[in-house]
Amino acid sequence: MKIEAVGLTRLQLVLLLTSLATVAGMSTNIYIPSLPALTEDLNTDRGTAQYTLSAYFAGIAFAQLIYGPLSDRYGRRPILQFGFALFVGATILCALAPTIETLIWARLAQASGACVGQVIMRAVVRDLFDRSETASMMASIILAIALAPAAAPVLGAIIHTAMGWRWSFVFIAFFGIVVMFLAWRFLPETLKPENRISSGIGTMLAGYKILLTSPAFLGYSFCSMFIFAMMFAFQSNVPFIIIEQLGYSVMEFSLLGMIPVIGFIAGSFSAGRFTPRFGVDRMITIGMSITVAGMMFMLIVALVLPLSALSIFGSMTFVVLGMGMVFPNSSAAAVSVHPEIAGTSSALTGFLQMAGAGLAVSFVALLSTDTHMPLIYSMMGFAVLSAISPFVGRMLERRTGKGQSNPS
Repeated sequence: MKIEAVGLTRLQLVLLLTSLATVAGMSTNIYIPSLPALTEDLNTDRGTAQYTLSAYFAGIAFAQLIYGPLSDRYGRRPILQFGFALFVGATILCALAPTIETLIWARLAQASGACVGQVIMRAVVRDLFDRSETASMMASIILAIALAPAAAPVLGAIIHTAMGWRWSFVFIAFFGIVVMFLAWRFLPETLKPENRISSGIGTMLAGYKILLTSPAFLGYSFCSMFIFAMMFAFQSNVPFIIIEQLGYSVMEFSLLGMIPVIGFIAGSFSAGRFTPRFGVDRMITIGMSITVAGMMFMLIVALVLPLSALSIFGSMTFVVLGMGMVFPNSSAAAVSVHPEIAGTSSALTGFLQMAGAGLAVSFVALLSTDTHMPLIYSMMGFAVLSAISPFVGRMLERRTGKGQSNPS
């Protein structure tokens, strides 16, 4: 099936799939500026408040493992609608949560619904495009998605200032309803009946066994997993650094947070433009080289200069420049190793990304001190692990004699 068969232009498809994937990112970031105020309002502490992020990542991670195989069996559309209905209901519960414990559990359920958009987005792209085109298409989508996490904290800060942090969840619930309607109205089924797999737990486990024993798949997935670990370790800790330690307001923090997005947009644009010319693996190498160099710069600046918003966000701009190149290519490469189970591949890739992010947030929270150095040391380690993962995966794939079932 090609894009013409779904009755949408490339731009229309990009916009629609972007809206699906944006729901999860918006839900993660919109309340980030409110974390300090939320902590005080619910009479809790910084570490416990950050569990609302860890729970969210856990929900996204594990729910994807179910949505992927189900979408390979029943098609993309019905699974998408179910997930969005769950998301809307749980988001309303987040807005009404009377305690931090209720909010944590509501965030777990919210994430379990939100992640369906990302799973279906990656699977639909792989249904319609080959490996190289998938990477280019993913770059276009991620370029657009990058604007949502950038705008979400600013929007959240405006809502927080005007009405309080709970109304951020009200807004997200309404956004979810709109996206659910658009998907129901305009996104056709992209998985042909003859390409659907048989149902059953045995079939599901067999698909995951294929992927978990594929060094190439794991290499690409671990690459994107550690990228996510870097990104969300930063996002969960930087509000406390900028707002509490440096004394900036919620709105000032949100506006400063848009600076690194310039780098991510430039990286994603480069991925979409140059991946067809240079190839997926070379673009991953280039991107990771920039990311590691950016982290080295951030570390040096942190060691020799006083802490400032410019040193934090300026350095991060270079880091995410490389991330923007790596993420669409590593994700496209992972789901292309075994395209016959694209939904399952998408689910496991997403699980690893979010599991890594959740563990990273919890790990850095345990190391939290009055200094920002534990965060930077952790991010440096994640960058190195991300850089070596695809290289090790490809090397082991060649050594074991396994090949991609369909590299196109």
